[in-house]
Amino acid sequence: MELALTIVITAFAALALWLAARYVFGGDAEDISYDQAARILAEEKRALLLDVRTAREHQTRRPVGAHNIPLQELKQRLTELEPYRQYSIVVICASGMRSRMAVQTLRKQGFSGVKNFRGGITNWQGELESG
Repeated sequence: MELALTIVITAFAALALWLAARYVFGGDAEDISYDQAARILAEEKRALLLDVRTAREHQTRRPVGAHNIPLQELKQRLTELEPYRQYSIVVICASGMRSRMAVQTLRKQGFSGVKNFRGGITNWQGELESG
């Protein structure tokens, strides 16, 4: 009986955490794979790869051509993204959590072509640079 109760409580706790994460990080961010991101960035002339990690993380290792606006500065630096308002923006971070928050922020500001790169920099298969 105790084991069954523990299982039920654990299941409810997991469900509550999942629902909380969807609420906090947004449940409607479109997650895309590396292949999808690479296709968008190669085929769309005005597409942007936006890195929302800190400046230090960006300097250490980043996808070639990525533009860096740390998540904590995003709202104050929206004017830098204005030329891309009607185009695709692929957002990347370290794991996919900050980029998901950035996607939600940008969508609330009217950026419609924003996509979350699933898994973050560790899933990036393209060329990386540093310095």
